[in-house]
Amino acid sequence: MPGLSPDALKRLLAVSRLRLLYQRSPAGIVSGLFAVFLIFLLLLEAEGVDVAKAWTAYMLSVLGLRGWLWYSFNKQTLENGNIRRWEWAYAFAVLLMGLGWGWLSGPGFPENNDFGGYVIVLMAVAVSFAGTVFVGLSCGSFWLMTLPTLVPAMWRFLNDFGRYSPYAWLLCGGCLGMVAVVQIVHRKTMLENLRRRIESETLLAEQQAIFESATMGIAVIQDRSVVKANQRLGEMLGRRLGDLQTLPLVEHFASPDEMDTLLAESKIAFQQGRSYHGAYRMRRADGRQFWAEISGSSMEGNSASRSVWLIGEAPIRSAQ
Repeated sequence: MPGLSPDALKRLLAVSRLRLLYQRSPAGIVSGLFAVFLIFLLLLEAEGVDVAKAWTAYMLSVLGLRGWLWYSFNKQTLENGNIRRWEWAYAFAVLLMGLGWGWLSGPGFPENNDFGGYVIVLMAVAVSFAGTVFVGLSCGSFWLMTLPTLVPAMWRFLNDFGRYSPYAWLLCGGCLGMVAVVQIVHRKTMLENLRRRIESETLLAEQQAIFESATMGIAVIQDRSVVKANQRLGEMLGRRLGDLQTLPLVEHFASPDEMDTLLAESKIAFQQGRSYHGAYRMRRADGRQFWAEISGSSMEGNSASRSVWLIGEAPIRSAQ
């Protein structure tokens, strides 16, 4: 895009993606706490207090690690050299989460509690789909969490039902495929939104720089009032920017007739889809009058309700 090189856009996109990834950490931690609490109650009944306490302590430690990473990340300034380190730190934390969830379908599976087994398998599927939202912006982090979580649960499901029905294999494959598709689509959509936001912010910054550095006065007029103006216009009229926006528009013209003529003629031009050009007498804060060349365009199609104007002094006319 104009004003932003491909390399600069790529770096800004990487930084924005990583920031968004970490911004979602608090919501992921809260949902993780809720899920850990539910499984703790299940393990407490099915496996006993020691197993429940050990697993819960491990998961809470990992959630604490994720919280510490989130806090530390917000205190740092991202640079080219540390973007990848922060992403791999995040990936390591969610890998530990995945191993914790995967343990439930392996050594920690409640063999003598059918209901508990169903809940654990369903929880693994739910965690995998939740990962598409909270972790999906990073492919590496997503699969490092999802595979240790979902594969043991699928193995457990196939071990219990696959020998009775070939559809169990199809169900597991479909589940894994759906998780992958959701993650890919979600990531692609979020990256496109980030790219558009970066381009929009860059364009706005460029426009603001042009707006402030222009050698001519610029004003946005709506309902006979100045709603935005640059510093050059304030210098031209001898007023502060705040005064330009609070004073009636007529205060800046030599007479009400000058303003009425400008607005009436420009309205006709805007309705015809044209820009407007004219010369009018304006008035400074100290009462001195001067001629100004004024050009305006509508900001809302053929409507004259909101328009942008370029205003420059016409010294030859003023001398005459």
